[in-house]
Amino acid sequence: MVNENTDTFCFMELVDSQTYRETVERCRSISATAGWTAAIDWAHGWLADTQGKSAADVLRALERTPMDASLIRCLEALCARGVEVSVVSDSNSLFIAQVLHAHGVRVPARMSSALAAASKIALMDPAKEPGAGCASVARVATNVAWVEGAAADGGPGVPRIRLSPHDPRPVGCPRCPANLCKGRALHAVLGTAAGAGAAAPASPAPSRVVYVGDGSNDLCPGMCLRECDVLLARKGYRLAEKLAADPASVRCSVRLWEDGSELAALLLECAVAPAA
Repeated sequence: MVNENTDTFCFMELVDSQTYRETVERCRSISATAGWTAAIDWAHGWLADTQGKSAADVLRALERTPMDASLIRCLEALCARGVEVSVVSDSNSLFIAQVLHAHGVRVPARMSSALAAASKIALMDPAKEPGAGCASVARVATNVAWVEGAAADGGPGVPRIRLSPHDPRPVGCPRCPANLCKGRALHAVLGTAAGAGAAAPASPAPSRVVYVGDGSNDLCPGMCLRECDVLLARKGYRLAEKLAADPASVRCSVRLWEDGSELAALLLECAVAPAA
């Protein structure tokens, strides 16, 4: 939905280029043993303790995350057609809520309330709620984020962002990082059963699912899709490379896209085309 890595975009906005590069390298080093979510959690503590950058600074920086205008119009058109839009992301709940709010996209009520509470703790004006009739996201599956610090516990220091994994216990998926299995998350978003011994579906599966991705961990949900579904993979990225190397790994149709305007056109095309 945005052409930036929200995990690192805020650091790029808040520190100089050399410090940014060193921070990302340190995150990669931590990630090798503890995982990326733990690495970013460390980075926000470092940002507060050594750079004096608070959670409010981070949230304001996230407001500047660019989002393709054609995708925002596409989301509005999809919502007007009654298409349910959901997000499965390895970012985190606070960042996703802040970026979408900044672009006038409504998020689930629980995320909106959490963002308002985080803004209060971070000592900044709460995000304004987008108006009725705008684009909206119905469900979000991602890592958990919140604000803790001086305003939260009465102690000294700078309020900072904290993170914890979506999956507290690794689910053992060979295709996904321990913090989030996107295939399992997709089943949860859709209300369908996932794997042997899973609970019965909470609701009938939608007539068609259109999944958008670009990374290696987007292959797992792609493998969950049916023949009638569509996987939109970004050209030149790891998902497209994996699909090219093993086309039989998915049952669904695969379409490639390169930029936001091309993706928006494909999403609208899928919305109006009858399900196979």
